[in-house]
Amino acid sequence: MKKYNVENKVDNYEQYIGEIPHEEISDNYFGDYIDAENEEIAIEIYKDKIMEMIRDNNFECEQEETGNIIVFEEDGKVREYWYDFKAKEKE
Repeated sequence: MKKYNVENKVDNYEQYIGEIPHEEISDNYFGDYIDAENEEIAIEIYKDKIMEMIRDNNFECEQEETGNIIVFEEDGKVREYWYDFKAKEKE
């Protein structure tokens, strides 16, 4: 097993629909390294943890076929869009 730092970008609703520009900032929203065999598995574990965290905060979310995550408000409106997931092995 190796340790990975996984980061991604998050857009709010206005960014998602193109009303305001996207920020080019990536962050590790889970806040810890992921133990995994490779980068792809690390990203999947990270996404699972992020989706669990989102649901624990009483929001619905789903993963698109592209692997990106959409978070919904109670009324079904898009709240956030999580995308551009990248893993880097800890040195």
